[in-house]
Amino acid sequence: ERDITVIAVGGAASAERIDARPDDIATFITELAADYGRLVLHFGHHHSMPLLEALIGKVDAVLVVAEAVVEADAESRATIAELTGAIPGYAGLVLVSERAAPVGA
Repeated sequence: ERDITVIAVGGAASAERIDARPDDIATFITELAADYGRLVLHFGHHHSMPLLEALIGKVDAVLVVAEAVVEADAESRATIAELTGAIPGYAGLVLVSERAAPVGA
C-alpha cells in the first residue's frame, strides 16, 4: 500500500541552489515518488516559478496555501487568481491566519 509522505523542498538557505536546477529537482522528486508513493511537497515561499513549472506535469494536484492577509490586498488577490488559473491540476486555495506560536506550543 502506498503511503503519503510530506517533504519540504528546502528552505531559504538552499533556495538559490534548488532554483538553479529545477529539472534536476523535478526528476529527483519523481524518482522519490516511485519509491515512497504519494508525496506532498511543501514549497514555502522561497522558490521560483521555474521549479513549480518543472513539477507541474508530474503532479496529480496543486493546492495553494497563502496567508489570509492576501485577501485584503488587491494586487495579491489578482496574482493568486492568475496563478491558480494557470496551474494544471489546480485543486484549490487554502487561506491561513498567522499564528503567534505554533499549534500545541
